[in-house]
Amino acid sequence: MTDSKKESTTVLNDLCASVARSGAIKLLQQEWVAAMGTGSPLSCIVVRIKRMQLVSEAYGRDAVDAALYEVASRLRACFVRRELLCSLGGGSFLVICPGSTPECALKMASAIEARVASGLFACREGTLDLKVSCGVATADCDTVDPGGLIRAVEHQLLRMQSQGDGRGAAA
Repeated sequence: MTDSKKESTTVLNDLCASVARSGAIKLLQQEWVAAMGTGSPLSCIVVRIKRMQLVSEAYGRDAVDAALYEVASRLRACFVRRELLCSLGGGSFLVICPGSTPECALKMASAIEARVASGLFACREGTLDLKVSCGVATADCDTVDPGGLIRAVEHQLLRMQSQGDGRGAAA
């Protein structure tokens, strides 16, 4: 799919310089069709910022906005191919990884967690020490639609969080 076609079908979240939730589903559907048509892998990573509610309560909306902007920047710094960043709201992001195998997506999830944890976030209200949890899923013959891929990646994230580990294994 051409970049100009993607741009015409997506809604942007200006704060994070990412595709907004409403555009994310459309974009995932387009990537799904392309991957199924070519037989290439399609992986997704859901990234959730830990303790975002505490940041909001302690420091306010400006600190939350600064954290979202910085996390989005650090996510993009981990991209290796043509990954697409989408903001899901509530301190969560979706990274669509066209052409990425489960192993590549897991490697990127680890890089994302390390990159976000690599330094403190400075904002006007203070210094924040944020971490993220990642869930990873790859479309396969059991995944019947893009919604199934999203459900699989969120299930993996929740399973890993309940075990005390933010990093998800491929689902």
